[in-house]
Amino acid sequence: MIYIKKLSDRNKLIIFLTALTIFFIILSIWYFNKPQNDDKLVISENIREVVTTTEVNIGLYSEIAIENIDPISINDENIRFLSNLIYNGFFEYSNNNTPESKIIETYAKIDEKNYVFKLKDNIYFHNGKKLMSKDVKNTIEKIYDNVDSYYSLCVDNIQNIKIIDNTTFRINLIREDDEFPNKLIFPILSDESNIGSNDYKVKEINNERIILENEEIGQVLNIYIYNNLDNLYGDFKNKKLDYIKSVENVDYKKNIGEFGYNEKSYEGNKYIFLEFNSESYFRNSRLKEAVLSAINSEEIINKIYNKNAYDVKDIQYNLDNTVEILEEERYTYKTEGWYNKEKILNLRILLNKNLLTNLEIAYIIKEQLEKIGIKIELVIVEEEEYYKKIENKEYDILISNLDINHYTNEEIENAIICNKLNILYSSKLSGEIRPNKLDIFYNIRTWKVIVD
Repeated sequence: MIYIKKLSDRNKLIIFLTALTIFFIILSIWYFNKPQNDDKLVISENIREVVTTTEVNIGLYSEIAIENIDPISINDENIRFLSNLIYNGFFEYSNNNTPESKIIETYAKIDEKNYVFKLKDNIYFHNGKKLMSKDVKNTIEKIYDNVDSYYSLCVDNIQNIKIIDNTTFRINLIREDDEFPNKLIFPILSDESNIGSNDYKVKEINNERIILENEEIGQVLNIYIYNNLDNLYGDFKNKKLDYIKSVENVDYKKNIGEFGYNEKSYEGNKYIFLEFNSESYFRNSRLKEAVLSAINSEEIINKIYNKNAYDVKDIQYNLDNTVEILEEERYTYKTEGWYNKEKILNLRILLNKNLLTNLEIAYIIKEQLEKIGIKIELVIVEEEEYYKKIENKEYDILISNLDINHYTNEEIENAIICNKLNILYSSKLSGEIRPNKLDIFYNIRTWKVIVD
């Protein structure tokens, strides 16, 4: 009897668990098939699929019609930026301004004035032709024929170029220049217009739009050219454009506000620098430091550049430092100014009459230096006379323009102001948006537009 009772309890337990399992199965079926309540329906209707596209709309402001992307013949900043996508140079500067080889397999310095270069063997133009030594030679000769070319200073020290074979050539220099290879960033052109060897090929080009395509990653760039700034900013504000570059010294926030987009600011490639005549007062390098210490770059940036520039002066504004240096160099301040023995410190600043911004800067610098007692004479002349006076060293200070591609270390050290560039882009544009002074489209291969 005891054995039968235990067996009955076990059967009861089995029956109970089986019934419980069936209950939960039925409950689950009912729950997942019952009508959703109103709240759930609202949430479901608001869920949208998020996708990305590699078609990017870019807006550029240009005062000239862009019918041809030839950065050697046409000296236009937008064309240079676009040419970085289409053409390869010997080298390309990375984001930290380190030169990286593009078409050069190797090169060697034979002696002080001779270099031998060998091209990579797998570089082809978009028309299928192989990039060869003759294309390099033809490009350099084309730059020579265009004396006003942006790249003319990159090749002005080349005496000649000799082709050794299809991928090897020798460049002979006029004078020794250890930095010469770093200047070889000009684009290598094909014998056909708008045909390069870089990642993007021209699919269409007219006055209003340029279409570039990177077939490898399936990316299409629609580049719209605007000759009206209000239209450019208006289309960006209305979400018709994904990416634009602001125009120098124009307050774009007045046109598009401060919200609804992302922006990046960085140093451009245009500098204002002072050249000090080492055959005059500035045989004494301490006087150069005294002058630079008395120049307030921020005042110039605020008044001339609408705050749209950077102070890049190594020697910071410090009037106490100016006074200390002058006294250490045995200058004595009198009512008229600073005297060394019986000679007053009177500096001539030479200026090209046609460079109006430089003239404005010079007047501010004159006022700043004279406030601390350094006398300034502005020598403002026509362009022809300007270069004659430079050649004859008839100046104490020059105020000149400098491009990052055409500089010496001394000029960079004496730079006081650099232009600021602003890139504005849609909050839906993702990727590595990291432009630099040489390439506003840097890392463009990573860009995608979020579409919801």
